[in-house]
Amino acid sequence: MLVVSEFVGCSPLLSGSIRINLWNIETIGEALNEAISMAESEKQLLHKKHYRYVSTHDVAYWSRSFMQDLERSCKDHFRRRCYAIGIGFGFQLMALDANFKKLKISTIESAYKKSRNRAILLDYDGIVMPQTTINKTPSDEDCKQTL
Repeated sequence: MLVVSEFVGCSPLLSGSIRINLWNIETIGEALNEAISMAESEKQLLHKKHYRYVSTHDVAYWSRSFMQDLERSCKDHFRRRCYAIGIGFGFQLMALDANFKKLKISTIESAYKKSRNRAILLDYDGIVMPQTTINKTPSDEDCKQTL
């Protein structure tokens, strides 16, 4: 059974493989357990499928495919504006579309009041905002202000 990192370029091409996020230890264990618990017949079927795919695509194919992906990913870079955010280990470089505009609080508030259906998305585990910037013990007043 093939277990591959989701960050590997060929990961999407190996559709029957078990993909893992190397930064998530729990899912690595689950994926390895799934791989060793899989029925032998299913393992053989997936192995044949992967072997056939890998053996019919030579190094030249993989190189061309990689270069095409690289060119496609860089195609619109000249249109982007880059912003430096943070300092030290928290430094990040963000590339945004030239048409990107920061939302004004008044615009958000107005749209929120006019809408009948609302979705509130909350960040979990620092995906959108680094954990270090989150106040872990906000006061009641801070909570009211946030809402």
